[in-house]
Amino acid sequence: MTWHEETVAPARLPEVGTPDFKTHAHERYAELRARAPIHRVRMPDGSLGWLVVGYELARTALAHPLLSKDPAPFEEELRASGRHILLAGSGFGGNMLMADPPQHTRLRRLVSGAFTPAAVDALAPRIEELAHQYVDAFASAGEADLVTAYTGPLPMAVICELLGVPAERRDDLQSWTRAAMTNPSDRQRASLLALNTSLRGLLEEKRRRPQDDLLSRLIAVRDEADGQLSDTELLGTAVILVAAGHETTVNLLGNALVALLDHPEQARGLRLSPERIAGRPAGSGHGPPRRERPGRRTSAPP
Repeated sequence: MTWHEETVAPARLPEVGTPDFKTHAHERYAELRARAPIHRVRMPDGSLGWLVVGYELARTALAHPLLSKDPAPFEEELRASGRHILLAGSGFGGNMLMADPPQHTRLRRLVSGAFTPAAVDALAPRIEELAHQYVDAFASAGEADLVTAYTGPLPMAVICELLGVPAERRDDLQSWTRAAMTNPSDRQRASLLALNTSLRGLLEEKRRRPQDDLLSRLIAVRDEADGQLSDTELLGTAVILVAAGHETTVNLLGNALVALLDHPEQARGLRLSPERIAGRPAGSGHGPPRRERPGRRTSAPP
């Protein structure tokens, strides 16, 4: 029986995205890959979907012209099926993550004109300084929840400094972003509205008083492009930069720390030879963290 011939009762479909699935994600994906490259699954909100776990099939699907990331043309069908979708009015629309070519190509080109490597590289000393600050804040206790004390606040501080978000707004933005990334709910929609409203106001401030930050450069791209980057797209890009620009890094850092804590010989090797980290040239001047033990893991990342 091939995957497209398989029929499974909806109640018996694999559930993905649940807390239990995330806790055992590696094992669950391995089980699914061993069975077939694609599966009909149940999402956390109860809706049904397809999960592609085979590498070659995933590459084919991601590049297939008949598969779309833009939900707008299918709004009626999606709502009729009970699916909650994030359109432009939510603040999550109008960005490249929910666009297909040629729209995606245009947005990526316009945004990359403001998101220069030089701007990111210039933040390296500040990122290292922030990393030391968060470690120093809990190192004396000898124990910490690394997600709360380190992997959570560090990426948010970095993306906010890159975007030019005032420090006093960071906690609210992070709280709204986390709620917005959860399963569809009234809290999610309220958080999206709050995030949307806050960033719209910040963009208006940057337009009146531009500064040397990414949001100001995005506004300049929008204005200089004679309407090529609309206000909706500008806001959608700002929202996705705050959300995806820090949430993915939170999980990446958390998983990296878990891996190093579970394999101390690898951690010891990196402390002795930090140039082994990909993309980090030898003699770059950025040494390993000052403290060898940033705390003991008491909480695993999602």
